[in-house]
Amino acid sequence: MTGLVPASALDRDQAARTRTVYEEAFPRQLRTPFEQLTDHRPDERLLTLLDGGVPVGIAFIRELGTTGTVFLRYFAVDRSRRGQGVGTRLWHALCAELAGFALLYLDIEDPEESGIDEVERTVRQWRVTFYARLGAIVLPVRNYTPPHGAQRHPMLLLAADLRAEVPGPLRPGGLAHAVRSVYEYRYGITENDPLVVTTLTRSGLR
Repeated sequence: MTGLVPASALDRDQAARTRTVYEEAFPRQLRTPFEQLTDHRPDERLLTLLDGGVPVGIAFIRELGTTGTVFLRYFAVDRSRRGQGVGTRLWHALCAELAGFALLYLDIEDPEESGIDEVERTVRQWRVTFYARLGAIVLPVRNYTPPHGAQRHPMLLLAADLRAEVPGPLRPGGLAHAVRSVYEYRYGITENDPLVVTTLTRSGLR
């Protein structure tokens, strides 16, 4: 079998390999326990890209309430298959899977963050370039800071239009809506939270 399938459709070996792909792609401090990815919350989906029946990539998404948009929580390719176009295949398969939604959001680490070394900066810039090539844009919002534990770092918020006929986040009012939707439905904090207020204010959206 080749293509994108829900994790619930995998056999035991495929599920184990999916877990390995996920855990090898992200450091422990950035990972949600794998069991929580497969507990079948109605607004979340773990999807696996199969190549000849072998898992080669994963995508984990959450629907953002009733906004008609989706947040990409995790996106990873088997490290032995990187540089072979698998990431591009996974992205296109994911966009096809999400037909009917308006926008796909994701956040990534900022290559311009101070205090990081050149190796890390290069990796982060590669991610920006990768997603840009696939049609995602960096949204012009400032101080977007996901509430990850005690150590919080501003990140880049990206968006990709899933339907060409639907106006994107750069329409009037769209940026503020994007910020509020991601903070509320991905991270569980409302527009009155200081983090949200700061992002909206520094982005000139409030």
